[in-house]
Amino acid sequence: MPEPRTPDNPLGVYTLTSGRIRHLSEEELADKHLAAEAARGARFRELYARLGLRAAVHLDGTVKITVAATNTKGVMPWDESSLQSNTFTPT
Repeated sequence: MPEPRTPDNPLGVYTLTSGRIRHLSEEELADKHLAAEAARGARFRELYARLGLRAAVHLDGTVKITVAATNTKGVMPWDESSLQSNTFTPT
């Protein structure tokens, strides 16, 4: 068993007790959730920018997604008429 943490042994085992646990307030939790969501959004925006992906959400609920390729070598053109539907309408 390792030695416990003391002032003389700062790298010793840390004993977790209920008095050492601090629960976050609702405001702190909300701030953490907002920060996590902002970081997630930034990661997705970077990915979308790298792919040349653009999405437009219309008031009627339809979504139009466009992908731009900078290097089109070996890429077949997209024929929109071959799709049955390219929009999504929530129900």
